[in-house]
Amino acid sequence: MKKPKLLIVSRTTIYHHQAGGVETQLENLLNYLKDYFDILVLTTALPRKTGTWKTNQTRVFKGVKYTFLKDTLPGEYGYSLYEALFWQIPFKRNTNSLGKSFRKKAGEYYKK
Repeated sequence: MKKPKLLIVSRTTIYHHQAGGVETQLENLLNYLKDYFDILVLTTALPRKTGTWKTNQTRVFKGVKYTFLKDTLPGEYGYSLYEALFWQIPFKRNTNSLGKSFRKKAGEYYKK
C-alpha cells in the first residue's frame, strides 16, 4: 500500500549548524511518522563552508527526504525562506488576478 504524502516545513533540522530542542523534537517526530507517511521536509539551505548553493539540495536521511532551499540562510527565518517556500509548493489559483511578474516567474518554474 502506498503511503500518503506529508510535507513538513521547518527552518532548521539536526543537519544544520547545531541541534537543540526544536531540532530534536522534529527528528523524533520524523522517526515516528516515516513508518506511516512518505515525508518531505522543506527547510533552509544546507550549511556550507564557503559560498552558497546554486540549486536546491535534496538528501535522504534515515528514510526521510529533505529539500534544502537555495538562497536562504541555514537555520534562519527570513523573507527569502518564505519566498523560496512559495515557489516549492504547487497550487492552483486564478492567475489573472496576479501581476505579470508573478505569472512570468511561475511559468518559468513550472515549465520543467
